[in-house]
Amino acid sequence: MPDTGLLSDRVLRHFPQQEDLVRELARGNADFRDMCDELGLAETALSRIGSIPAADRAERLLECQGWIDRLIDEMRDALAGANVVALRRPAPRLHP
Repeated sequence: MPDTGLLSDRVLRHFPQQEDLVRELARGNADFRDMCDELGLAETALSRIGSIPAADRAERLLECQGWIDRLIDEMRDALAGANVVALRRPAPRLHP
């Protein structure tokens, strides 16, 4: 299993106010961990844009930024969904 601390640290740069929830999801939700890992790949690709030929750079920059934006949106949705507390109606009371 990947180091969830490293994975969640990548996300914390984007969601610093939700640190506890980010770490909780990174520990307990495989889909969220996958998003964290993918974000790391996208950010690494973005950091290497300068090493590709100038003719391809603008297209790759847009591609990487779109990838990151999509992941941030998905993570925002996952964090919002994790903040939702399901309320159950109490069972009806039977009066004797």
